[in-house]
Amino acid sequence: METPTPLHTSPQDVPQDIYQTLMEFSPICTVDVIFFNPEGTRVLLGKRVNAPYQGLFYTFGGRLRKNETFEEAAVRIAKKEMGVTVAPTDVMFGGLDNEISDSSVVPSTNYHAVALFFGGIIPEDTPVELDAQHSEHKWVGVNDTAIHPSIQPRILKALRAART
Repeated sequence: METPTPLHTSPQDVPQDIYQTLMEFSPICTVDVIFFNPEGTRVLLGKRVNAPYQGLFYTFGGRLRKNETFEEAAVRIAKKEMGVTVAPTDVMFGGLDNEISDSSVVPSTNYHAVALFFGGIIPEDTPVELDAQHSEHKWVGVNDTAIHPSIQPRILKALRAART
């Protein structure tokens, strides 16, 4: 009997048509990286270009790839989305969130993610090079009332983890 060829064997992006099917039937596992200034008073957020949360300042994150550890994903996402290079030991696990939104990048399919999040510390003058998913970034007070309510608890938990 012939062994079937695996659909996805390397930690690369899932083809868009397969990703859309996955989103229709299952939550997506994501990893967020949340950076704070050394004083722990401000958090780095990016203005999202895509749904969900298009046009809002939100935490940076992306999908966990097959065969990738959570820490590897955090390091990859920091580099890809923010241009910030960190080691796995520079980010600390902050917790887990069940994130559901009415919209997503897939038309007529809502967004549902199991979001793991990590916290880290970087100086505010660290150069940031955004990817195409973000139009700008800014440092915001960790208790700023303008922070989207779904990420406020995530930010505070990530801050506690980053300080350990």
